[in-house]
This record gives sequence, structure tokens and C-alpha cells, in this order.
Amino acid sequence: MSLRRVLSALALIALPSAAVAQTTPPPPDTAAADPQAGAQQAATSESTPAMSMGWVDFGMRGTSITGDSARYNRYRDLGDGLFAQALRFTREDKGVEVSASALNLARNDAYYEGSVVKPGTLYGSISFDQIPMLMSNTTQTLYREVSPGVFRVDNSLQQAMQANTTNAGKASILNAFAANNAQTFDLGSQRHTGEANTKYLFDPNTELDVKVSYMSRTGAIPLGGSFGIGSAISVENPAPVDQHSTDIDVLAEHQQGHLLYRLGYNASFFRNDTTTIVWDNPSILTDTAAASSQGRGTLPPSNDWQNVTGLVAYTMSHHSRVMGSVSFGSLSDVDATIIPYTINSITPVTPLARPSVDGHARTTALNLSYTSSPTKNIGVDVRYRFFDYNNETPDWTITTRIPYDEAPESVNVDAPRYGGARNYFDGAVNIRALADSNVRVGYMLNQASYSDRIFTSSAENSFYIGFDRLTSDYLALHAKYEFDQRRGSGLDTTELSGDGEQPLLRTYDIADRTRNLFTMTASVTPKTAMNLSFNATAGVGNDDYPNSVLGLNHAKHYVWSVGADSTPRDNVTMSVSYSFDNLDSLSWSTNQNTFTGPTPPRDPTKDWSTDSLDRVYSLLASIETRKIADKVDLRFSYDFNRGNSNYLYGLATPTTLTAPSQLPIVQSDLNRLTFNSTYWLTDKIGLGFEYWFEKYTVNDFAMGPTGIPQINMPANLTLAPSSILLGYQYLPYTAHTFWGHLIYHW
Repeated sequence: MSLRRVLSALALIALPSAAVAQTTPPPPDTAAADPQAGAQQAATSESTPAMSMGWVDFGMRGTSITGDSARYNRYRDLGDGLFAQALRFTREDKGVEVSASALNLARNDAYYEGSVVKPGTLYGSISFDQIPMLMSNTTQTLYREVSPGVFRVDNSLQQAMQANTTNAGKASILNAFAANNAQTFDLGSQRHTGEANTKYLFDPNTELDVKVSYMSRTGAIPLGGSFGIGSAISVENPAPVDQHSTDIDVLAEHQQGHLLYRLGYNASFFRNDTTTIVWDNPSILTDTAAASSQGRGTLPPSNDWQNVTGLVAYTMSHHSRVMGSVSFGSLSDVDATIIPYTINSITPVTPLARPSVDGHARTTALNLSYTSSPTKNIGVDVRYRFFDYNNETPDWTITTRIPYDEAPESVNVDAPRYGGARNYFDGAVNIRALADSNVRVGYMLNQASYSDRIFTSSAENSFYIGFDRLTSDYLALHAKYEFDQRRGSGLDTTELSGDGEQPLLRTYDIADRTRNLFTMTASVTPKTAMNLSFNATAGVGNDDYPNSVLGLNHAKHYVWSVGADSTPRDNVTMSVSYSFDNLDSLSWSTNQNTFTGPTPPRDPTKDWSTDSLDRVYSLLASIETRKIADKVDLRFSYDFNRGNSNYLYGLATPTTLTAPSQLPIVQSDLNRLTFNSTYWLTDKIGLGFEYWFEKYTVNDFAMGPTGIPQINMPANLTLAPSSILLGYQYLPYTAHTFWGHLIYHW
């Protein structure tokens, strides 16, 4: 189905006369949220004279940039020339409000939105959004996509590479071919989303909401493929993205006295038009028993999800309310085929157990809650949630595998069917300690069961205490301390050993863990002529994994920020803030890779560690003045963000390993400055000037300017070619963008 047809259908669903437009989505309709208030508003507005208002902002824009222009335009379109930045229109007549708006008209990041509102009766809206993702405009490839998902290189390259047996010869052939045949292209994708939403009130107590959205994404993303290890070459290609999804949400609600009923239906239908990718081996023209002339992989399959939910809530005395909901869902793939074990024509064909995945799962969810304030000083909040993911995909036992399309191997492995269930309980008591202070004490239990994981289940017990203080004069304070302890049961490391993994390895998401977490936010608003307010946040988290000999052992996270806002005059506002984020984690691994028997012997002298330290610094400042001499608006803002990562390798004591070479620190800085001025010729016409400055610098040993050449051939021709990459990198840039605005409003 074409995007035009889908958008037309969305428009009919939303409202036939809705005007297409764009801007930030409007705030929730208070009339629809409160039917009685909406009815009163409708009666009043019936006698109000018709009124229209609007706003248009357009002009010329130009950018001067050195460096990576793709990163500067990553999720936006700042192309030179004419622009129409904003268009807004609203008309209210006889109790009906029609609004239309648009942002970045006719650009790759355009957004259009329109709505019609009749308070107390109807709300309808339709929107269309475009989001580009430009990853690089300097990427290169030796491949040609001859059909969707099929990438070929010239046969002459494969023939010459297969005939040559020396490293120097292969490298020379590859470099010469790349110099004459590498093509530069833009790597990225474009997302289009259309959405229609209708809310209709049959009476003050009955409401129906319908929302339909359609998403289309086209383009390409980098995807790697390998032909083995050692002398084999790894390649990277722009995997095609041709995906579409349709989402439907329907909600019916009725309130009768103290009872509230709600029935909902949710569905998502995802389609991927290309689910298989094939690429040539640049070193082999004809298949051999030891190597394949091409490789093959899979991309995300098409799938459907549908869910039905029912809810009942009852309001009781003592400010009490009980609520319960249950939902049932179904997930399934759509014609997802299983690719053969190999694409190598020389390798004997191994029949598949079945031709398709037949993936299917059912979900069940239950939510119960009870809230009450039996006295003015005590509140109770109790909640229970249950979720079950039942994977009904048929079993699959793998008896043969052909790694890297080479020689077949006999195995006996059951493909994992991940699933499980969760039971979650949260009970808390709120105590009003003082006139303006509350203390909250609670307990949480999170029980989970797993299928095809090293633990069959786990239980996490959490205790927390919180404190809130709010005074209308100057102080607001919130603090919370939480202690969590998760322990697994039913440990079975047989599968780890069978896959060649260390039995002492633990995955952090289900491993035994002890957590201490403290968070605090505070704001102070002293009574001064400057109308000052100060705010601060702080948080400290400490995770220990006591039984993880290998894997993540420890993680510590702390963050803090401070800020201030001031309004010294009615037309002047100022703000500044600074934040710091720190994450320190320690993981252990091993070079031991020889196992014998069900319990491999342990050699701790081969263990090594990675101590990673990530930090982010951020500074934001702005000042805005309006109507200077009743003519001039000015705004200035500055943002600075720095992120750095350090990976420090260590060895066990004693050790049999060679001392590792340490990697340099990874760091990136982003400076952004904006200046905006508007001179109002009249009350309705304004001339504007805007300037943006951005500077991005990066030092990254893997992805930075010196990390990966455009086509990664070795400069030293005595080395064997190891990879052919697209050359997607983290590159610096400096950009200056100038805007000239003409603004008119009525």
C-alpha cells in the first residue's frame, strides 16, 4: 500500500474536514478530559464571535561547514536556501476550533498537524512527520546491490584474489581495485509517520478513542558479514531498510457512579520487505570445500502483535480506590522462512527440520492496585503486577552446523526458546510527619522465572524509604534510599560448558546482585528582587555481583547537577545549569579456552579485567529578553557537552599472561551556541536574524578519524587484507548557520 493511500485513509478516520498541518502536538484537550467542563465550555463558545489567529515564519538560510556535514544534519535538514520554518493557523467559530500548523515545510524533517475540537463532544487530529537519519556522506563500497539485499563485486576481483596466494599480492590487488572502483554514497534512512486520532464523547460518562498510525522507513544501515577467521576477509555492506508498520489503538471508557469500565484493543503489524541479505566473498570466485564464494544472513522478519485489555476501577470512601485490569496478547511472525545451513554449493545439503520459523507467543498480564487515605496523615498504596510470556514456537534441535559456510560439524543443540513470567509486588505507606513533610516506607518483591537461561528463576527483595518536604515559601525536597537484593535459583551451567563458555560466567541482567541506591532533588526559591531559584540533584548507585567470578563484578554510578533561574524583570529570564555523570564498572574475563569434561579445570592465572570509566560533563546557559523598547526580542544560549571513556586492563595475581597494552582515552566535545534576535516593525510584522555555531571534536581509537580508513586496506603490503568496511566514522566538524526571518502573525 502506498504512503499516499495510507495517509488518505488516516485522514478519513480522523476527520474528513481536518486541515493538515504541523507543529508540536497540542496539549491534552481539557474539555475531553472533563466532559462536564467541556459541555459548559461548548455552551459558552456557541455565542462567541468567530475568531482567527495565525503565525508564519519564513526566510533564507545558509550554512558554512568544515568536516562531517552528515553528523551536523543527522536527524534534521538544514539545507541552504529558502525555508518555511513555521506556519500556524487557528479558527474558532460556533463552538468549533480548527487548527493547522507546519514546521520545516517541504524539508526532510517536516512535520504537519491539524485538529478539530468541539469541546465536550469531539476531538480529531491528523499528523504527518518526517525524520531523516543521515549517518555519513563519505562512506564507500566496492559492492553493487544488484537486487534488494544482494551485493556483488566484480568477478575479476574475485578471480584475481583467488588465484594469488601471497599476502602482498592480495593486498596489492585489493588496493588497486579499490582505487578505481570504490563508489562514495550517502548512508542513512528516512522515516515517515502518519497518525490519526479521534476522541468522541457519546455522553458525559462515555468516551471512545481511536488512534491509527502508519510508519514507513527506507534507506540503509551498515551490516557486517564474515567468511571465517584467520586469513578470511570480513566485509561491511549497506543493508537495505524497507520497513513498514501499522499501529491501531482503540479505547472505550464508561463511568457509572463509583465504577469505571475500560476496554482496549492494541495491535501492531510490522512488515519488512527485505529479510535476507547475500554478499560476495571478494577472495573467492568459485566455491570450494574450504570456503564459499558468498555469504548469507537474515534481517528482521515481519511480525504481528495484538492485545486486548479490560479494566475496572471502583472509588470507595476514605479516599480509597481499587483497580484491576487484565490483558491477553498474541505475537507471531509472518511467513518467516529459515535459510539453509549454507550457501556453499560444494557443501552437502543438510535438510531443514522445517522450512519456516512458525514463531508464536502468547502474553498474559494482570494489574491490581489499591490506594487509600484512611486518615489525613496516613496513605496506603499497594500494587501487584503479573506478566507471562509463553513462547509457543516449536522446538528445533540442531544436529548439524556449517560455520562460515565451510565444513559441516555434527552437534546436538536445542535452539533456545526464551520466555518466562514475572510477579511484582509493591506496598508502601505514606506518613505525614509534619504539616509540610511526608515519609514513605515501602517493600517490593520481583519474582521472575526463565526458560533457556542459566537460572530457572530469581527473586529480588527491595526496601525503600523516602522523604518529601514542600513549603510554599521557598523549599522543596525529595530524597529516597533503596536497598535491593536479587538471588537466582536453579543454576544450570551445562549449556554454558556445551557452548564452550566458562561455567563461572554470569550475565548481569539475571546474576545475583546487591544494590544500594540513593537519590535526592531539592529546589530553593528565596524571596529576592531577582526572583531567583536554585535547584540541585544528586544520585549514587552501587551494584555488587557477589557470585560473578567472570562477567560484570561491580558497577558504581553517581550523578549530580546544580542550576539557577532568575527573572530580574518581567521581560528578562536567565538560567544556568551544570551536571556531571560518572559510571565505573569492573568486569573479569579469561583467556582459558581448553575444556575437558563436564567441569572444566579452572586456571585463574589466565584471568584479566576491564575497568571502564565513563564520564559526561554538561553546561547549559541561556538569557532571553523580550520587547526591549517595545521592538526587540533577544535570546542567547550556550551548551557544552563532554564525554570520555577510559578502559584500563588488568591481570590477576599471579598471572601467566603478557602485560596488556593500554588503550587511549576516548573523548568527544560538543560546543553549541545560538543567538536569535527579532525586530518588530509593527505589532504583526517582525524581521529576525539567527546564528547557530556548533563544533564537534572527537578522539576515538576505533571509530575516530585515525581509526578506520575509508576502505580498510593495510598500508603494509606484507599483511593480509582483513576487512573491507564502509568507512563510517566519528568525524569532527565546525558549522556556522545563518538565518534571515520574516515573521507575520494575525
